[in-house]
Amino acid sequence: MAYLHELPTTSSLTFSSFLIAPSHSPTAPSQLNARLSEATSARAALRTVLKAEKRSGEEQWLAVVKAVEEYLPHLLALHHALLTDALLPSSSEPALSWRDATLSSKPLSSPSLTFDLLLTLHTYALALHNLSAATAVTLGAYDADPALPEAERKRAEERLGFAADLACRAAGVWDWVAEEGLPKLEAEGGGREERGGLGREYCSGLSKLSLAHAQSFSLRRLLSPFTSSTLRLPGPPLPPSHPSPSLLSKLHLSTSSLFSISRALLKSSHPGSSLPTTLRAHLKARTALHDGLARKWLGVDAGESGRTGDACAFLSWAREGLEDSVGGRDKLKSLSSSLSSSKHRPISTLPTELSSIAAFHKAYKQLNDTVLFHPIPAQGALSALVPQGRALVAPKKWEMPKPAWGPGSEGWEAGDGEGEGEGRGMEALGLGEGGERKEEEQGYALKGQYF
Repeated sequence: MAYLHELPTTSSLTFSSFLIAPSHSPTAPSQLNARLSEATSARAALRTVLKAEKRSGEEQWLAVVKAVEEYLPHLLALHHALLTDALLPSSSEPALSWRDATLSSKPLSSPSLTFDLLLTLHTYALALHNLSAATAVTLGAYDADPALPEAERKRAEERLGFAADLACRAAGVWDWVAEEGLPKLEAEGGGREERGGLGREYCSGLSKLSLAHAQSFSLRRLLSPFTSSTLRLPGPPLPPSHPSPSLLSKLHLSTSSLFSISRALLKSSHPGSSLPTTLRAHLKARTALHDGLARKWLGVDAGESGRTGDACAFLSWAREGLEDSVGGRDKLKSLSSSLSSSKHRPISTLPTELSSIAAFHKAYKQLNDTVLFHPIPAQGALSALVPQGRALVAPKKWEMPKPAWGPGSEGWEAGDGEGEGEGRGMEALGLGEGGERKEEEQGYALKGQYF
């Protein structure tokens, strides 16, 4: 199961209360005031949906994604207008305030629009991650049903692929915040007091977490056509056209590594007990799960290659690791009971995997004891046989959207008169390239892909 983040909330704000049009502006004050009103409305819509999500507890992540994508172009246009003096700060300093319990026990506040951009993008990535998790969960145990029509299975696989894509998008947003956004805020003088725990290590750790989930979804999709048959008949032989055990072991090793790196980065960024206990437990459990599954498939690969001694050793190692990850066999029985009563019971549960490991171990041990008589190596000798992991997914690079108005906006090249001569597109922001997007990509980035 994927981890669900708690989303931040933000305070109300009126941009016209601290931004004014200069007397020398070539744009009419009424036009600039209308732009400020539009930005205020877009931010208010984001605040409203975040408050609704917090109060109701209902899953409104798609609404958050849409609200952020509608607000960002307005925020970027204001940022550019300030840099080029198309708008000027008034005497009253703004308080762009956010509250995120994971980042700080107190509200985070700053007058910087860059600060607001980074917290908005952090919220965006959290919502994308949660939407990805919810998409995968709602599929239930579709791949365990042998009577499921092929067309329905393929539709479910497409949804699983979409969940992986969402997680890769979230990873790309956090990478941008860590690698480009935070250095800009620091260059403006923004310190840790303003941004709390929103640092490079934290964002990189969240990116690795989303990427690990994307890879686990992609792994499930890869095995989907074979899951129901292997559940009915665990152990050898594998079904025809089944993915290579060697490949599966490398994919699980890579997934385990992503969870492990995420855990190390997040713990380092939040020393002590400030990181949610549920997140710590999730990272530890998922690292152990994929580590154990990697050993399982290394054992199957060895067994199918006639190295039955190595196979028995790897499978025993896999079993012990998975049992220890939940505190031993007694806790495993309790876990098995709770999972069996879950509405959306996942396929890759520990009891299911341990049953599969036992079936493979029994078959290879019998072959080894009666025919091949290969020595069973100690666990310490197996480390040299573990290969490097192999990635199945990668972060999707986040690109800056076009501003809602001014240089770099849609139709600016034709010259609409707003801020003419004030700059050359989004490069003036100092936040990256213009983020040129194709015509069909206008609107929110995932339009038409959710249902």
